[in-house]
Amino acid sequence: MKEIFRRMAQRPVPAMELLLATFFVTLLNLASPVFVIQVLNRYVTFGFDGTLVTLTVGMLVAVAMLYAFTLLRPRLAAVVMGDAEERLSAACHEIILRIRAQALGPEVVRAAHEVPARLATVRSAREPGIVMQVLDAPFAVLYLLVTFLLSPLLALVGALGMVAVGVLAHAGNTGQSVHFRTLEHEEAERRRMNAAAIDGADTVRVFRAAAFVRRAWTERTRRAEPLRLRLAFLREGSKSSTATVVLLQSVAVYAIGAMQVVNGDISVGVLIGANILTSRAVGVAAGFASALGLCARARTAQADLDRFLALPQEPASGTAKQSFKGRVEFRDVGFGWSGSHSPLFESLNVVMEPGMLTIVQGPNGSGKTTFARMLAGLVEPGRGDIVADGVTLRQIAPDWWRGQIRYLPQEPAFMPATIRENILMPLLGRQTAEASVSDGSPVLKVDAGSLRDGQERKDEAELNAVLNTALNAADLASYIFSLPAGLDTVLEDAGRTLSVGIRRRLALARAMVTDGRLVILDEPTEGLDAQGRKAALRCIVQMLREGRTVVVVSTDADLERVAGQKLDLGIKPRPLVARRAPAGGNGAVVAPVPYPASENGTPGPDAGTPLETVSGIGAPAQGGTPPVPPAAADRDVARQAGQIGQAGQIGQAGQIGQAGQAGQAGMGKDSTEKNSTGKAGPAKDSAGDEPVGTEEPGQGTQGETRS
Repeated sequence: MKEIFRRMAQRPVPAMELLLATFFVTLLNLASPVFVIQVLNRYVTFGFDGTLVTLTVGMLVAVAMLYAFTLLRPRLAAVVMGDAEERLSAACHEIILRIRAQALGPEVVRAAHEVPARLATVRSAREPGIVMQVLDAPFAVLYLLVTFLLSPLLALVGALGMVAVGVLAHAGNTGQSVHFRTLEHEEAERRRMNAAAIDGADTVRVFRAAAFVRRAWTERTRRAEPLRLRLAFLREGSKSSTATVVLLQSVAVYAIGAMQVVNGDISVGVLIGANILTSRAVGVAAGFASALGLCARARTAQADLDRFLALPQEPASGTAKQSFKGRVEFRDVGFGWSGSHSPLFESLNVVMEPGMLTIVQGPNGSGKTTFARMLAGLVEPGRGDIVADGVTLRQIAPDWWRGQIRYLPQEPAFMPATIRENILMPLLGRQTAEASVSDGSPVLKVDAGSLRDGQERKDEAELNAVLNTALNAADLASYIFSLPAGLDTVLEDAGRTLSVGIRRRLALARAMVTDGRLVILDEPTEGLDAQGRKAALRCIVQMLREGRTVVVVSTDADLERVAGQKLDLGIKPRPLVARRAPAGGNGAVVAPVPYPASENGTPGPDAGTPLETVSGIGAPAQGGTPPVPPAAADRDVARQAGQIGQAGQIGQAGQIGQAGQAGQAGMGKDSTEKNSTGKAGPAKDSAGDEPVGTEEPGQGTQGETRS
């Protein structure tokens, strides 16, 4: 109720108009008892038809005016209340979009699911009908005042009736609020169980979990059913109590009024008019008590929403460098989840350089995905700083930072939109920024409030070109063509209806549409078939050649072979950072050796294995020419690091054999030899050493290398 008067104070002009309209409605409601009194006292006594006509015409005019003001009041009430509920709904939706991922625990998720119900409760207490019931209460005194002028004793009976109705309604509303909140919680749990049974339909059937779900459902129903019956009983009891009080009040008015009529204190017309007036006063009191009950529930719901709105959210502004080169450094970073007995890691110092592949490994639960989410700006470290090109991630605008990364999460999820929209989503939500200078380096100051979504959106042709490139990189073209709706296929249920491999390929294509210099891939080859694995490896190789900083969470042996750096989160509490052996004095790359431990995690300028010098890894896309190794030493690395697949693609697993056996279209022999098509395939490399096997595009030659 305080909220209603607060909003009236904020809009004084429409509030005054609403009060005047309410006064006139109350005043016009007096026409009915006055009409009854005059008809019974004057027309019935004297029988003059002119009196009846005059009274009837006056009553019709009053009814017409009452109808007009009754229609006007809801509109004025809507103006007074404004659109605060819509703004509250928008604020809750915005907090869902911007809440820090680190705060998304089970309780917060449950609260987010209950937001619509809380909003509905708040909105129900701010409706025009409730506002009018609250404003009618003070004017009900006018009914008692008129009754007092007719008969003070009958006015006292009406006042006692109003008090009784108010007390009973308040007691009923209090009991209903307690049971209503408990029932709401039980209903929310049942909805959650339904959703879990639907999402885990295969689990329910294959593992015969129906009995467990049924027992849990029955238990929730057993708890909810008495609450529902009790709530219905309280509601009907409150209605019955109000009706009983109104009836008793009417009986008391007629009994006491009849004695006054017999004593000659009042007339019959006055008795009937007084009964009408006191009944209306009691009715207004009942409506006011009901409105108070709704307002009490709305206050509780508003308190829940206020707590939800107070959850930490990502900043709407920050700084953004005009150009990001891709260097990211962890400085003494420590992190542990709230409530855990030990941190995931402490004193983590590691530098990720452009053009370098950093592989992150460790057992399950060691914090690999948390590390990837930290790089994406989803989780903040508990201690230390993550620095991107000299700027800490805490200072950087999240929206800008997400445009500088290519991110493949471990569990990809998609919006209920088409495949085209899901893949291009990072581009469709681009925002602009305002230039400023900070710390002597050119930066952009980003303010989400002043940004226009899609202002820098690429035109349709360019978007299609980016989309085609991403689809080809993820090797999704054949799958898309097999769908009846193609790219316009709508992904439902966050894409969980798709196979794991297709979800990961779609997520890879979505990551590839941005021009981010930092690439974060969480298990990019997990759940993929041979062809999908080749596509993922080709993308990684291509991004390394483009000079991007690539961080991969994976146990893939081929990725580990070409990684310049390994981060082992399985070492507690301080993870192990290991570097690849640097190039030899003559510039040639030595064969891979075990990762040496680094003292402080800070790399030298030549740390890591340059990918371009490793034959058989990182061949160009289909239709290109495989790279020619510059020296025989490089071919030794090639024999260990993998082979070139068909038309320059990566071999299926880059397998190492004792004799260095090649994959599809692998390396040729060191002597002239025909491939399976009967065509000779020797070729001298640039150093004039052993010949390298050649092939025609599309031919699946079979060859081998000699040690």
